[in-house]
Amino acid sequence: YVPTWNHQVDFREVPFACKRLPTTGLPINVSFCEPEDSLIVSTSSKEVVVYEGNGVHKSFEELSRKFGIIRLCGSVGSTAYYYLCCLDGTLILKNGDSNWAFKLHKRIISHVKFIPRDNNFWLVVSCGLDNYLKLHLLDLTKLTLKELSSVKLLSPCTSLQVAREEVSGDPMVFLTRQD
Repeated sequence: YVPTWNHQVDFREVPFACKRLPTTGLPINVSFCEPEDSLIVSTSSKEVVVYEGNGVHKSFEELSRKFGIIRLCGSVGSTAYYYLCCLDGTLILKNGDSNWAFKLHKRIISHVKFIPRDNNFWLVVSCGLDNYLKLHLLDLTKLTLKELSSVKLLSPCTSLQVAREEVSGDPMVFLTRQD
């Protein structure tokens, strides 16, 4: 059972006062991050910056220099981890000054979703331009990523949504394909 959208929801305005926004390239991805109501932006000039509401920002310059352009980025739920998806199919997890890299796909990761499983365990659902839908288990205590399942798609994924089954809590993956 998938609940219908609540049309009575009032969206609240989030104050955001930052004087420095990326100016050296077009934004590729912009996402809100849960832990501190921040905004993460990746640009075509290999820049990845996290902006917090008070105007403070963090730059992931060392990662973008090493891995190139970041296609997708955001936070892993309300944990202290950020994720960055590189053009070569690598998923990078970042916490403070530490980085961990995992090869998820052979080509660009086009879609990724993180679903909480248990304490410190997350399901990672991803699609790539290699036409695979993959399910991984991320263990944040040991910082390991284990592939649970993969399905070869007939054509590239164009959209991906994940819902949780109400009784069992199992994920339901909804996707559309190019064809």
